[in-house]
Amino acid sequence: MTVFTVHIPPQAIGRERDQHVDTVFIQDASSLMVLVFPFFWLIWYRLWWASLFYVLLTVAISVLMAGELGLLAAAMTIFPGLFLFLEGQELRRKKLARHGWKMVDTVEDQDMASAEYRYFSSVLEEQKARKPAEPVQAFPVKPFRPQDTEIEFPGGLGLG
Repeated sequence: MTVFTVHIPPQAIGRERDQHVDTVFIQDASSLMVLVFPFFWLIWYRLWWASLFYVLLTVAISVLMAGELGLLAAAMTIFPGLFLFLEGQELRRKKLARHGWKMVDTVEDQDMASAEYRYFSSVLEEQKARKPAEPVQAFPVKPFRPQDTEIEFPGGLGLG
């Protein structure tokens, strides 16, 4: 079973949960894709500052490889990718939090589709449990009567 965190955008905070079109589910597990292609993974999830830092760190390690620390620097090239492998999903969560997204739930299921189904079905059950509010009338409604349309003029002239 995999754990997913559920995030809603700032414009959906305070609204009914079934109106959250842009809800994001982030898997709380490492991805092999980030270990094999870390730079492309960072770009895919639009982690611009992290991708810039990754490029600068990779260039610095490459410069060290050209110098006298060649063997040590070659061993160090695995560390940025390993860090992203372990903490990449947390970088995504922190980016969403910086942009005002709110984590509203965690869901445990086998895959993303099952987790989405479980989350939204629990939201529907929660809404059914709440009773709808009674409509409030600001002014009492009077039935229409034709005799109410007569207009009385001073002096006894009436139209109607």
